[in-house]
Order: sequence, then structure tokens, then C-alpha cells
Amino acid sequence: MKLLMPDFDRLFPARKWLSHYQTASFKADLVAALIVLAMLVPQGMAYAMLAGLPPIMGIYASILPMIIYAFTGSSSTLSIGPVAIISMMVFAALNPLFTVGSQAYIEAACLLAVLVGLISFVLGIFRFGFLIQLISHPVIKSFIIASALLIALGQLKFLFAIPLQANNIPEFIISLQQNFHQISLSNFSIGIISIVLLFLLPKLIRSGFINRIIPLLILLCSIIIMT
Repeated sequence: MKLLMPDFDRLFPARKWLSHYQTASFKADLVAALIVLAMLVPQGMAYAMLAGLPPIMGIYASILPMIIYAFTGSSSTLSIGPVAIISMMVFAALNPLFTVGSQAYIEAACLLAVLVGLISFVLGIFRFGFLIQLISHPVIKSFIIASALLIALGQLKFLFAIPLQANNIPEFIISLQQNFHQISLSNFSIGIISIVLLFLLPKLIRSGFINRIIPLLILLCSIIIMT
């Protein structure tokens, strides 16, 4: 039995920290979990839409892997969950073969996830992680920049609320010109305001403006509710 314990600890590293977990840390862990959950729900839904899947599948892919990795993972700082690049690659792999949003598309995405998981599991057993060291930093950096550009362009169809179907940037520009007259002003206005707030809020918080205006906002909300 003692000979089997090291293997068990390697498969379930959570046993090590659960054995000496302090209840005093539960409050801080709970707050951190709620903050992460509040961020993951909209993020997972967005990544699912980027992959051409129903938003609920993004929530499943965000929460369940984190729970599983908490007991089977060996790193306490590794971020687990869907990412934009993987969502984009799923869409690129399945879009030419199936109708986006159809039952066949969803089933193919599930099968693709299982196959990728099995391949990753086999590569992990045989310790093929060293292969990433053979890829130069400029190649990785270029891939990240190109992926960010394609992801940003792919989100314009949600910002404008128009159908944009394109496999490359020239086709995307042509598709945008053809459907430009169908732009939804309400979606566009909300999107632009949100983007502006994302850039301005950090500066306003650092300047202390938010702390000065919060009491006024609370007072205004109270007046509106009472009347």
C-alpha cells in the first residue's frame, strides 16, 4: 500500500494541500472564487460564440475544468478554461464542414474536444512537452499577434450585429462593405460605450474620481427608487 501512495499523490496532488488546509483561508478563497466566477461566466459565453457554439457550452467549459483541475492539477497558479485562440481554431476546423450552430456542429465540437484531450493525455504520459522549446519566440509572438487581430475582426459582427462570413481579411472587408447598411445602431452604441469605459475606468480609478462620485450616484439611485 505504501508503494502505491506516491503514484496516488501524483495523480491527485490535491491530497497534499487538503490534508493541511486551514479553515481560516476559506473566506478569502470564497471571495476569490466568486470574483473568478463573475469573470468566467461572460468570458466563457463569449468564447463559445467565437467558436460557433451555444453560450451555455462556454459556461460548461469554464467551470467544470477548473473543478477537475483543482483535484488533479499540480500547479496552483495555472489558469484553466477556454481561451480565445482555441475557440478560433475550433471554428476554423469545423466551419468548412458543418453549419454553424447545428446539432452536427455541436456534436463535432464535442468529439474534437475528446480527441484533443486524448492526444494531450498521451503526449503528457510520454513527456513530449519539450517540443514547445523547439518553436522560436518570434514564431510564437507572431502567432499571438495574428490571432489577436483575427479575434478582434471576428468580433465586429457582434459589434455591428451584421452577418460577416469570411475566411481571410480581404473577404472580411468585402463582406463588411456588403452588409454595412444593416448595422444595428443600438448594438454599435452599446459596444462603443463599453470599449470607451474599458479604457477610461482604470484612469478614473487611479485619479480618485470614482471615489468622489460614488456617494453622488448612491444618492441619485436612492432618490430614483424612493420616487
